[in-house]
Amino acid sequence: CGGEVTASLDEATHLVARQTTGWEQSAKIRQAARRQGAIFLVWDHWLLDTLCSWLRQPEAKYRVPLETLGGEDPKHDGADVAPSEPPSGRKRNRQLDGEGEDEEDECGPRKSVAAYLREVKAKAAGGGTDGISQ
Repeated sequence: CGGEVTASLDEATHLVARQTTGWEQSAKIRQAARRQGAIFLVWDHWLLDTLCSWLRQPEAKYRVPLETLGGEDPKHDGADVAPSEPPSGRKRNRQLDGEGEDEEDECGPRKSVAAYLREVKAKAAGGGTDGISQ
């Protein structure tokens, strides 16, 4: 098994969130909350622990507590956005080794997790400037 990184919640199987001040106001968390049952909302430690152990960790241990979203029902937060449909049944190319073609969609490029991590590591090794001189 492996995974892909995508910015599209309609294609995602997991939303990995950071527990920072104000996370409850995150538009992506609220959008994903409307898809309960079709997407896992987990803290970033789930991804880190999964990568470190090379075993998918149980999502329940890392679940984002949606009941703390300000007492509102996240499925009815007043937004005019219709709930997303679950991801299609098609199997995506998920390779840990990062081989194969990256895909492009309306939300930008989708990469294997390995390719994404290599890119992050390369940026960090180069000072993380993204072409901006310091």
